Amino acid sequence: MNKNTKRNKSIVRMVLLLLMSIILIGSNFEVRAAENSMEEVENEEQAASTEEAEYTEIKNKDFEVIWRWQSGDHIYVNEDGEEVLCVDYYYAFDFHEGRALVMLDGSWGYIDVNGEEVIPLQYDNAYHFDEGRATVKKDGLWGYIDVNGEEVIPLQYDEAISFHEGRALVMLDGSWGYIDVNGEEVIPLQYDNAFSFHEGFAAVEKDGFWGYIDENGEEVIPLQYEWVFAFHEGRAEVKKNGSWGYIDVNGEEVIPLQYDNEDDFHEWYASARKNDFERHIDKADRQHAKKAKNNKKTLD
Repeated sequence: MNKNTKRNKSIVRMVLLLLMSIILIGSNFEVRAAENSMEEVENEEQAASTEEAEYTEIKNKDFEVIWRWQSGDHIYVNEDGEEVLCVDYYYAFDFHEGRALVMLDGSWGYIDVNGEEVIPLQYDNAYHFDEGRATVKKDGLWGYIDVNGEEVIPLQYDEAISFHEGRALVMLDGSWGYIDVNGEEVIPLQYDNAFSFHEGFAAVEKDGFWGYIDENGEEVIPLQYEWVFAFHEGRAEVKKNGSWGYIDVNGEEVIPLQYDNEDDFHEWYASARKNDFERHIDKADRQHAKKAKNNKKTLD
């Protein structure tokens, strides 16, 4: 093999090596570019997702209001205690369902989370929003508006209470009954007194005796008690013949009506006082009596 042939082969080999290096560098550059591009996309998507989550969290958050005594302003704060809004009204209450009840010069209305007066101050009285409705009063009559300020249930009642469990307690001409969110009278106005629904039951009174109805107006626990309270944790405090006890949702006495006074049964226990003893009662009706005198001697 002559020298020229060897030289030509060396040149060819060098050119091939150079081309392969260029190809490899370009390939690595494309891979890195693709990886960087994917990473940027992922970062953008993550940022967008985070921004959306933060917006949703803020949008759905019901801010609390505090009173700034030195200036008279009402300051709204988030759960971290950060000031998010300052408004100047005589009264301003916490946000419920994106609206806060405010009052100025004797008239009531609502603001949104930006402090904008979205429902004009035109009512003589009002309550915060529950289940998409707010109770408002004008010219001596009560009715309901939605979050846009539309009068969805006419102002026609002498009294009206906020919605609970899809029912609102209303009164007309001295009789109480219940309407649904569309204003339909689902339980006739026939009671002398009544409470809102809790845990599927409402306490009602007629001719001096209390009992309970369900959401359809059926009398599920007879009107036989002198006084009652709403159900909590499946039990309700009732009074009959001057003594207090507890019933379950079937009307069965789960704690005998034998106590002179009882606190509201809640979160697995209640306290009762019979004569000069204080009794602590849990849901299993285990009782521990403690003498309620100066020595506070414990009795088993």
